[in-house]
Amino acid sequence: MRNFFRDVLVPHRLNLGHRIVRINRSEFPDAMDPVLTIAKLGAGFVVITSAIFVIGLAVETVAPAQRRQPANGTRLNIGYAIFHAFMRSAATLLAAIPVLGIGALGGGLIALPSEGWTVVLSAIVYVVAIDFAEYLFHRAQHGWPPLWALHSLHHSDRAVNVTTSTRHHWVDLFIRSIVIYPIVGLLFAVPYQAVLANGLIGYYNYFLHFNIRISFGPLWAVLNSPQYHRLHHSHAARHQNKNFAALFPIFDVLFGTYCRPAAGEYPATGIEGRQGPSRVWGAVAWPFRASPGAVGRVRRAADAA
Repeated sequence: MRNFFRDVLVPHRLNLGHRIVRINRSEFPDAMDPVLTIAKLGAGFVVITSAIFVIGLAVETVAPAQRRQPANGTRLNIGYAIFHAFMRSAATLLAAIPVLGIGALGGGLIALPSEGWTVVLSAIVYVVAIDFAEYLFHRAQHGWPPLWALHSLHHSDRAVNVTTSTRHHWVDLFIRSIVIYPIVGLLFAVPYQAVLANGLIGYYNYFLHFNIRISFGPLWAVLNSPQYHRLHHSHAARHQNKNFAALFPIFDVLFGTYCRPAAGEYPATGIEGRQGPSRVWGAVAWPFRASPGAVGRVRRAADAA
C-alpha cells in the first residue's frame, strides 16, 4: 500500500482535455505515498478551516441570525473539524482512483475546451454540472434512510454557524467522492483549470452556514445565501425537503423544492425531537447510535410537508 499511488494511480500517460501528458513515476518517490499525502492534505485543510472559522465567527457577531448560541455545539464542531479534515483528504485521494482511471481511458464523453478564454466556459459548465449532481445527491440524502442516517449529523446542529460547514459524517465524504465526481467525469473531459475553479468555489459553502442575517432579496433564485440555506436547516415542517441547492437555487425552482425566504425569516435549526452528539466520538459514531424512531419522525414530518 505504501507505493500504491506511485505505482498504480499514476499511469504513464494521462489525458487532460486535449493534451496527453507523459509522466515519469520516478519523479514521485515520496509525494505519492498515501499516508504522507493524507497527512499533508489533512494538515492543510486544518489550517484553512481554522482561518475560515476565526474569520467567520468574528463576522457573525455583526448581525447574528441566532443570538447567544450555546458554545458547546461550536466546540464540538471545531473538534470534529480536525478529524473531518483528515477524512476529507483521504476521500479526496479515493476520488482520484476513478478520476485518473477515466482520464487514462481517454476522459469523458464531451471534451470541454482547454485553451485560451474558452477555459472560462469550461469552468462554468463543470461547476454547473457538479452543482446539479450535488443537488441530486442531496435529495437522495434526505430521501433514502441509509444516507439520511449519515446526513442527519449535519442537520442535528441547533446552532448553525460557520463551524457547521464541516459537520458532515466522514462516511458521507467517501460516498460523495466515488459517486459525484466520477459520474461528471464520465460525461465531461475537463481542463485542470475548471477542476481548480470548482474546488475554490467549494469554499463558498462555509459562507452559506454563517449565523448572520444576510439575504439576496429578489435575487434569491440566482445564488444561494445564508438565509436561503438556513431554511433548509430549519426544523419547521413547512421547510422540510426544501432548498437543496448548494450554489444555484434554480435547480430547486425547476424541480419544485424551493421555499422562498420571507423578509427577516431566520428560523430555528436542528432536528425536532432529537439531540445532536455532545462529543466528537459521538459525531464519529453518529449513524451507528442513531435512534431509528427519531429518524422516522423526521421523515414522516418531511413527507407531510
